[in-house]
Amino acid sequence: MAALKILPPAGEISCGKAATGAIRIATVIATPLPEFAEGVRNFEGGYARTGENGAEIIEEPFKKPYIVLKDNISYLTKNKWFQ
Repeated sequence: MAALKILPPAGEISCGKAATGAIRIATVIATPLPEFAEGVRNFEGGYARTGENGAEIIEEPFKKPYIVLKDNISYLTKNKWFQ
């Protein structure tokens, strides 16, 4: 029983997790997405806006090149070249 008294009430745990989640969501929303309509080399990977200026050819390592026709958010792997 003594061990149970050490733990905080369940409500405090939930509030802490909710606050942490809210901070993470706010950080993601406040961070602008990179745009590479002009092309990029050595991208570190992550989410990026593609097709923001119309059709765009995306070249990723170990994949066939593909075309994005309209504005889109894509997860792009590290070290790629966009044309």
